[in-house]
Amino acid sequence: MKKTCQNCNIEFHANHNRTVYCSSECKAEIRFKRKQEMIISNGIEGIDYIIDQWNGYATPRIYGQWMSSMHPDKTTDDYLKDFPGAPLCCEKDHIATSKNSGKHMKKPKYRKMASDQIKGINNPNHKSKTTKEQRQARSPFSENFINYESPEDARQFQLEHCTKGRYNTKLSYWIEEGYSPEEAAEMLKERQATFTLNKCIAKYGEEKGHRVFKERQKRWKASLQQNFIEHGDGRSPSSQFANSIIQAICSRLQIQVPTKEKYIRDGSTGMAYSYDFTLKQKRKIIEFNGDYWHCNPAIYEAEYFNKSKKKTAQEIWDYDQVKIELAEQKGYQVLTIWESDWNADPSRTIEKCIKFISG
Repeated sequence: MKKTCQNCNIEFHANHNRTVYCSSECKAEIRFKRKQEMIISNGIEGIDYIIDQWNGYATPRIYGQWMSSMHPDKTTDDYLKDFPGAPLCCEKDHIATSKNSGKHMKKPKYRKMASDQIKGINNPNHKSKTTKEQRQARSPFSENFINYESPEDARQFQLEHCTKGRYNTKLSYWIEEGYSPEEAAEMLKERQATFTLNKCIAKYGEEKGHRVFKERQKRWKASLQQNFIEHGDGRSPSSQFANSIIQAICSRLQIQVPTKEKYIRDGSTGMAYSYDFTLKQKRKIIEFNGDYWHCNPAIYEAEYFNKSKKKTAQEIWDYDQVKIELAEQKGYQVLTIWESDWNADPSRTIEKCIKFISG
């Protein structure tokens, strides 16, 4: 039977009475038009959709599948050149992608899949597919990066990011690798146990293993001490929050406020360490650490460089750990109070100290 296509108005031979389109292309085209009408009638431009300036169609985003199907010979860079400042996605799409962006990439298998897809010639930024100017325009490490207003922006980015890396001595590293918090803790524990007495014994035997381990620990502590001798002893400047807590503790316990810090000497290195608040009779020590001066792990990453002390956060933590271990070897219990704990709740912090001393 002869019918007229409801899309292009051309007469065609239909095999079925319900056939209304002359081809699958016309059927797809009319569906696309109806979908466009629905998007525009039910949404708000800018929030639910944006208009593709090349063809006038409504779409949530002008990249990915839309670009490959509508403009296979063009890129988003071409679009921004033709329409500077034009949005590439609507507000809802931006919020949704920002919220979920990269979640699946925390799993190793997906990162490997993504890496394999863009290796070598498959890389969209490969030399065979782009010019030097295009590659520089896409790289934040280049002064010609499209989002930079001046070369200073590039230098600032390099200063902040070039020295940063992912360290497998942090719990966050193993969680980002796709492990559960419990598995990550075990992986971190195994990574940190790179040099142990048991490993020395297994490698060298009982007698030599003890000797090798002891000599290595002695050299490590001496090296750490020398670093602090050259750049400062690692002690924080006088802290108002520490003085306030010490005075409150002494008032509650009805004891005299100490006039100086206690020193404990390390017999293996001959170096002495100072401690903020010591009760010799109770064998208790409280260390008050400023968040900046001691690089609070809740705030700083291990690779953070403290310009005032000229050391990384990890070096500062190592030094503080040696202090704590030395005090514990001498029979003391040690409590560390951070400046942020005091700022968040002074009363609770004082009660914590009193409970530690009395317990």
